[in-house]
This record gives sequence, C-alpha cells and structure tokens, in this order.
Amino acid sequence: MHAAFFFGALMSAIALVAAARVIPSSRKSGTAMLDVSGGLVIAAGLVALLLAIGQGQQWGWRSASVVGLFVAAAIILVVWVRLQLRRDAPLVDLRQLRVRAVLTADLAAIVLGLAMYMFLTLVTEFVQEPRALSYGLGASTLVAGLCLVPFSVMSLLASRTTGVVAKRLSASTVLVVGSLIIAGAGAFFALLHGAVWEAFVAMGVIGIGFGYTFAAIPGLITRAVPARETGSAMGLYQVIRYIGFSLGSALAASILAGNTDHGGRQVTERGYVVALWVGTAVCALSAAASWVLSRGEQSTSPHALSTPDRERLALEDAELASAGLVGIEAEQQ
Repeated sequence: MHAAFFFGALMSAIALVAAARVIPSSRKSGTAMLDVSGGLVIAAGLVALLLAIGQGQQWGWRSASVVGLFVAAAIILVVWVRLQLRRDAPLVDLRQLRVRAVLTADLAAIVLGLAMYMFLTLVTEFVQEPRALSYGLGASTLVAGLCLVPFSVMSLLASRTTGVVAKRLSASTVLVVGSLIIAGAGAFFALLHGAVWEAFVAMGVIGIGFGYTFAAIPGLITRAVPARETGSAMGLYQVIRYIGFSLGSALAASILAGNTDHGGRQVTERGYVVALWVGTAVCALSAAASWVLSRGEQSTSPHALSTPDRERLALEDAELASAGLVGIEAEQQ
C-alpha cells in the first residue's frame, strides 16, 4: 500500500518537472486573480454533500446529522452559485449553462461521471469477493486490476473512431448512443456475474460507451461557444465531471454499506446488484436527458473553434478520461 503512494508521488514529481520545462510561460498574457473564496465555498459544499451520501446508511438517512449536512450542502452551493454569477472572473463561469448545448454536455458529464466511478468501483470489488460466498468469484487484486484493461483499451479505440462516426451522426446522437451502450453493459453484469470473463466483457463494453461519450461532449461544447470562451466552457465541464466522479464513489459505497450481513461485515450480492442497476438507470437517464435537451440543437457558433481543433480536443479529452482515470482506480485496489 505504501509503495503505491510513493510511486504516485514519484510520477507526480516527474510530471511537475516535465510541465515546468515544456509548458510555455503565460507571464506575458493577461491574467486574472484566482477566485480563492469561490474554491473554498464549493469545497465546503461538496464535502458536506459527499459526507452525507457516504455516511447516510451508517448514521441513518433521517438522522439530524445527515439531514443537516444535506441542508448545509444545499445552502452553501446556492451561495456559491450566486457568488459565481456576480464575479467578473469567477472560478467557474456558470453563465455558460445558458447555452443549451453546454447545458446538455455538462448535465451528461456529471451523470456519466457518477456512473463511471460506480461501475469501476463495483466491478473491481465484486470479482474479489471470496468464493465462500454464494456469489464470490475469488479473484486476486491483480485480476481485479486487469478487469480495467478492457475498459481502457476499448475506450481509447472508440475515441479513435469518433471522427468517422461524427461524420454520420451528430455529437448529441453519439452522446445518447454511448450512454445507452454503457447502460446495456451495466444491465448485462447486473444479470450475469457468475464468471470473471463476464466482468471483462462488461468493462470492455462500458469502455466503448465512455470512449464515445467523453469524445462527444467536448464537441458539443466547443461547437456552441466562441473560441475565446472555449477554455472557460471546458473548465466548467471538467469541474462538473469531477463532481460526478466524487458522487459516484460515495453513492456506490453508501449502497454497498446498506446491504450487508454478518453484523455489517460482508456485502451481500443484492447490494452489488442494486448498485449496478442504479448505475444503469443513471446512464439511461443521461441518454433520455441528452435526447430531450438536444432537440432543436443550436447551430455552430460563427466564432467557434475550427473543425480540426474541435476533433483534436475531443480525442485528447477522451484519451485522458480513460487512461488517467483507470490509473487512479487501479491505485485504490
């Protein structure tokens, strides 16, 4: 366990040195003050929300502590939204959500981010359950980590074909189809999980879905906003996506904690199945919401990035989403 953290620290140090040497300086460009207060407020709101979700089962969903945390999170996040809308240089430019395509993309980002971390956590944990249980597969930590390989490989391959697919289908259609692919894979593993190969198949198909969705979302955003606002819009998307990741981990842990036996020491099969169906339903909801919001889709902004730049950004974002996140999950095993 300690070695994994030391390895992560070493890789981070190497990345820091590489970034300092390669990324050009921005001292000559105009700068804006970092919205430190905005960062602190949203951090407080998210901590309250995640703590309530993560501890809801243990403390009781109707307990004063959990209800108080949910109320506090709602109040803090409302205050944060008002602060962001009043700032000339906010931490997150929420005004971008007035653009329908940006709203569609960001809503899909938080929902799919939630589902992604649920599936990654659930599948890798499920295959490691001991065979002594009626449902356990008894796989080692190594095998559990290998379950993530099909996800990463298929996600990268799918993202590479997005350019070809985009010539035949709109970005919103790709987003809907990708969400349905993920939902189908989640339903498959919820119904069939008696062998390790089923976990490998499920993760590979889930990777295809996320490869397409995470490549389609930047296209929706960059097509709808002027080039000068692309950085701000993509920054908003990244923040929202990572909020989804955090919510997904907390939600999966909460569902599993609520379905245990032997004095709360062992998760039941029902706990995993329920959590898998929740992830599946979330992806189906993303598909439905994306389809509804994309109806009457707006035309491309006359000042948007060029098509080659949009395609490059979509490919890079999809590759980072798959390869980088798998590394994070693998370290947690």
